[in-house]
Amino acid sequence: IEETYDEERDIRVTRVSIETENGARAMGKPVGTYLTLEAPRLSDPDEDYHREVSRQLAEELKKLLGTEEEKSVLVVGLGNTGDRYEGTRHNVGFDVVDQIADTLDIPVQRLKYRALTNTAALGGETVLLMKPVTFMNLSGEAVEQAAGFFKIPPERIIVISDEVALEPGKLRIREGGSAGGHNGLKNIIQHLGTDQFPRLRVGVGEKPHPDYDMADWVLGKFTGEDKKAMDASVKRAADAIECIMAQGIDRAMGKFNG
Repeated sequence: IEETYDEERDIRVTRVSIETENGARAMGKPVGTYLTLEAPRLSDPDEDYHREVSRQLAEELKKLLGTEEEKSVLVVGLGNTGDRYEGTRHNVGFDVVDQIADTLDIPVQRLKYRALTNTAALGGETVLLMKPVTFMNLSGEAVEQAAGFFKIPPERIIVISDEVALEPGKLRIREGGSAGGHNGLKNIIQHLGTDQFPRLRVGVGEKPHPDYDMADWVLGKFTGEDKKAMDASVKRAADAIECIMAQGIDRAMGKFNG
């Protein structure tokens, strides 16, 4: 919540940003940013006051909407929002985007296109880093919105996800292909109308035995040696994204696939 008050003009502006589904439930409103401008003297026949209210409202709306710099690539990390999901196998995509952001010192916090976002310069390209706040199974809604706004084709959308078929620490870069049972990828394919977009899969390991519930496994957290392997893997995955941007996907596949 941000609030400013102009005592001289008696104008109060309040901005409330709801960034997670937990926050939305607590506030009783959808995820988004809400702006309130209070001008108690608006009914007075004071043209200067009316002009000032209009000017301030226009300024706040400009801040809210922003003037977007053109983006050439989307880098989308998949995961679920909320404290309970932090550090889980299913949130590795978020972890990789955070690693990129930490390296560049640009927090991914701006709520746009149903995702937490920020702009980064990678490999000579202007990139929109994204962490969808839709929850995993609806990730395609955020990707479709951003891609549509910037007119970015699927081949320039890089998606980072967890992969249970790979050992912890292993990476797999592909130019396209099926969802492989991953619901986040499946939803993106549905919304883009194609499976031909690059993706980086980060190995999180198979469930320990066939009867183990898959949801419990991917929503579990890393421990012991797996935790050490994943910490290193997240850093390598961030390097792989930078390599894709700077040297191309073929070079990155040869260097990082294992």
